[in-house]
Amino acid sequence: MLEHLNKGHKPLERISSIRYKNMSDTLPDSVMIFGCGYVGSALAKALIARGVRVGALTRNEAKAASLKAMGVTDVVVAQL
Repeated sequence: MLEHLNKGHKPLERISSIRYKNMSDTLPDSVMIFGCGYVGSALAKALIARGVRVGALTRNEAKAASLKAMGVTDVVVAQL
C-alpha cells in the first residue's frame, strides 16, 4: 500500500522539496518531537540542518544518547 513512498529516497527528501502555495516558508524557532523513533529522528535531523532548535521525548536511553549526539538540545527519557 505504501510502496510508492519508498522509491530509493532518503527520509524527508521528498517532503523537504515540496513548496506550499498558501503556507509561509519560515520554520519555527523550536520544535518538540513526542516519540522520536525512526520518523521523528529523521524529522529532527532535517529541522536541525535548517537551524531549528529541537527537543525530543523518547523511551529509550540509547536513543536519547544518539539524539543528543545528533544535536537535539533537550532530550527527555520517559516511560509513558
